[in-house]
Amino acid sequence: MAIKNIDIKDLPTFGRRLMELAKEREVGEPKSLAELLYEECKDLVEPDRRKNKYGKIVKDYNHDISAIRRMVQQHFNEENAWNIQSPYMLAYSKVFNCSLDYLYGKTNVKRSDVELQDICKKTHLSEKVITRLQQEYSDEPDVFSKSRIWIDILESELFDRLPEDWFRYSAKKLEYKKFEDIINNAEDQVSLKEPILETIINVRKDALIGLRANLIGSCEGAYSMLSHDIATYIEGKTEEFVDGYYNNLDTSFYYNKFKETEIIDKEIKKALSKEK
Repeated sequence: MAIKNIDIKDLPTFGRRLMELAKEREVGEPKSLAELLYEECKDLVEPDRRKNKYGKIVKDYNHDISAIRRMVQQHFNEENAWNIQSPYMLAYSKVFNCSLDYLYGKTNVKRSDVELQDICKKTHLSEKVITRLQQEYSDEPDVFSKSRIWIDILESELFDRLPEDWFRYSAKKLEYKKFEDIINNAEDQVSLKEPILETIINVRKDALIGLRANLIGSCEGAYSMLSHDIATYIEGKTEEFVDGYYNNLDTSFYYNKFKETEIIDKEIKKALSKEK
């Protein structure tokens, strides 16, 4: 059973959570996870020692890995985390660097960092978002920081306007799609062979088609508003960037990056000209 070939949605609750952790650590199959558990948490998962027919304790690595693998396969098919043996739960938390609360389904924050858990709980942001903001942040003005850009967006008017513009546009698209269904139903009814009814339906259909233009205009207007707000924000931030770095361009981090790009372009052109 290769882990990468399994559809996580088909697994029960605990098995799904365990499978997600295994895939994140690029563990390919239950045997690999068994070996990882044995290597890093032997004291927790080592099977009971067995004796041969002479009463001597037999130590067999392959036997131990096989026994642990069987346990792991059972755990992938387990719905309730409380049915998993405590030593294995502790071993999983160590191997995957996650909290026991996460394994037991009491939180969606994987790491055992209490401060991080508190931030996620208060902001309703995922662990992945918080971690990205931390990793991509820099106070240095000449360092490109993705986090600072997202923080600026959240502090700007786009925090309110972007979701509102998107919802307005989505609502108009929904209205238009429903309207198209009404027109299509009218077209289907025209196929009836009763002249009077056909005339009535055609008149109704013509009226609906006339309204279609208004709905298309509403959709385009809502989309334009969404695009305008995004473009205005980006243009404003671009102007700030240009004004801030223009006078100091020669020593700027960004200027060096631009020069690197120019050099690469020149090398590519050279290589292409030689091929010709």
